[in-house]
Formats: sequence, C-alpha cells, structure tokens
Amino acid sequence: MSINKYYKIKSKESKSNFVQQRPNQLTIKEQELLIKTSLKNNLSHLSIKQLQLYAFRQNIIHCHYDRWRKYIHLYNPCRIPKKKKRFKSSPKKLKVSRPNKGWHIDVTYFRGVYGNPIYLQVIIDSYTRAVISWVVSNKRNNGMTIRNLKIATKKIKPTFLYCDGGGENINYNVNSFLKNKKYYKNNINRKNKTIKCKDRSIFQYNQK
Repeated sequence: MSINKYYKIKSKESKSNFVQQRPNQLTIKEQELLIKTSLKNNLSHLSIKQLQLYAFRQNIIHCHYDRWRKYIHLYNPCRIPKKKKRFKSSPKKLKVSRPNKGWHIDVTYFRGVYGNPIYLQVIIDSYTRAVISWVVSNKRNNGMTIRNLKIATKKIKPTFLYCDGGGENINYNVNSFLKNKKYYKNNINRKNKTIKCKDRSIFQYNQK
C-alpha cells in the first residue's frame, strides 16, 4: 500500500474524530466538508490556496487560508506539499589541453587591520592550476592588472588569456597593453569549444 492511500484511508476513518474545541472554530460539519473537498480526485492537482479560493467561489465553505492549512495538516496529511529539492548547478571548468595554453586572471580582497580593503590579483594556469604571478595592491585599478601581466609574460606567453568583465581588466589601458603583446579581445560564444563557462562576461584574448 502506498503512503498516499494509507493517509487517505486514515483521514476517512478519523472523520468521526472531528472536534470543535472553541465556539469560534469551524463546526464539525464544516470540518467534514473541508476535508471532503480536499479529498476529491478531480481537485487533487490544486494547491491548498487554490482549494480555498475554489471553495469560496463555489460557495462550499467560507474560511481563511490558515484554517484550510490547519485542518488539512490534521486530517489529510497527504495534501501537504512536498519541499522541492534544489540542485546547485556548478559552473564548468575551463577546458584546456596542455600547460600554458590558457591562463586566467582574477582578483579577491581582504580586510586590513584598520578595515581598509587589500586586493590580491592572481594569474593561474588553467591546466596545471599553478600560480604564474600575483600582485597585492590597495587599489583595484588597471595599473594592478598591467603590473601583473608584465611580470607573468616576461618568460612565457600563453595562447589564451581569460578574464572576467571587471573594470580592472576591461579598459583602454589594459587593451592597448595586450595589443602591443599581440593579443586581441574576443567575446566568447556558446559554441566555443576552447572554453565552456557559465559566466557570459568572460573575455578571451587570442594571440596572433
């Protein structure tokens, strides 16, 4: 026997146990009518709120939504809505086939002793997850990004460089610096096989 059938039989058997404890409560007949309406098969797709509105419009029973919830929880627990499971969607990782093919640059911040923000910007290899270079600064601006890129590209130059749409990354000074290094900015399309990422504000720099 399924759980829904068990609760339906149990609720039918417990109809005789309806009690009116206080005069301002629903009468026993009203309670029976409420549960009888909630047990109808043609109304099983309706929520408790929709049931209350249906009964009000059809002039079956007039009572508040809280009363409906109270008596359904007591005498018809199979009508209690189940909580929906929410699955956290994890973003896909950068798809790179070899070391130094793709680097990505990102920034985070910490609170200093006096409450002032201290920014840490890191460039990481997308394949090996190794830290290529890092910079600490009191200000989050394009100078921090240019200084970090100068340190990182002294010995090795990646094929692709990925960054988000932050103001320290996407500006005229950074773009002109990367153009001198023969990198060109391209927006990432959904069909791009090199990178698969949920964030649409990511930019890709192709070396030519």
